[in-house]
Amino acid sequence: MDFPEPLDHALLERVLVVKDADGNDVVGTVRIQNEELRWSFTPEQPWTPGAYQLEAEAILEDLAGNNLGRPFELDLLRPVEREVSVPVRRLAFEVK
Repeated sequence: MDFPEPLDHALLERVLVVKDADGNDVVGTVRIQNEELRWSFTPEQPWTPGAYQLEAEAILEDLAGNNLGRPFELDLLRPVEREVSVPVRRLAFEVK
């Protein structure tokens, strides 16, 4: 996966997960390259045909602090709320 701007290296290692059709984590190795512009995943076992999802916790952010849940660190028009759960964004893909 290529990004238009660098993302936080530590978060890239922690908050992106590949899941199989049953919702199980796919075990593998993550590589972050090209000055945090590229995230790649190599499964421990060869890919098997089927549906998968890439899940990203909404706390994934760029170097300025913008994240998937809110584009700016503080929205002055909304009251500050304490969030207990971490939202997740999903991107489906299929291996043929």
